[in-house]
Amino acid sequence: MYDSTPSLDRRAMVRGQLAKWQARRVHAYVETHLDAPLKVSEIAQSVHLSSSHFSRAFKRTFGMTVHAWVMRRRIETAQGMMLSTPHTLSEIALHCGLSDQSHLTRWFRRVVGETPASWRRGRREPGALQVRPAPIRINASMFSVLSSADATSSSAASTLAR
Repeated sequence: MYDSTPSLDRRAMVRGQLAKWQARRVHAYVETHLDAPLKVSEIAQSVHLSSSHFSRAFKRTFGMTVHAWVMRRRIETAQGMMLSTPHTLSEIALHCGLSDQSHLTRWFRRVVGETPASWRRGRREPGALQVRPAPIRINASMFSVLSSADATSSSAASTLAR
């Protein structure tokens, strides 16, 4: 006899959604590359789909756009780092693939509802020793952002010196 009720295992077969293996691969790809700029086309290539088809299937599978989901993952990673490390918010922002602390603050407020500093203060354990850690290693993509900022500040300093 034919069973007309679909099982949960057949979710991947629903028209327009990503297959389970594709959803797992997207999740793994994003987690691996979270600290770098991510393009929808690169993520789509990881599951062998065009950007437009991938975007539609992603939204049907996860219930939000690719960008919104990636930013939520970055904020969740930042939350974990704020609780487990004494790194500054600007270091955490760079480690999570955000451009700077203000970028982290803007998205953190959208997702969580409060600023990262107040969220961190409210969850800090009383009496916890706050030791300054060794700096986070900066990858090549972060270095280009930092070096362009240094060039701007050094040209401004030379202008002020005149």
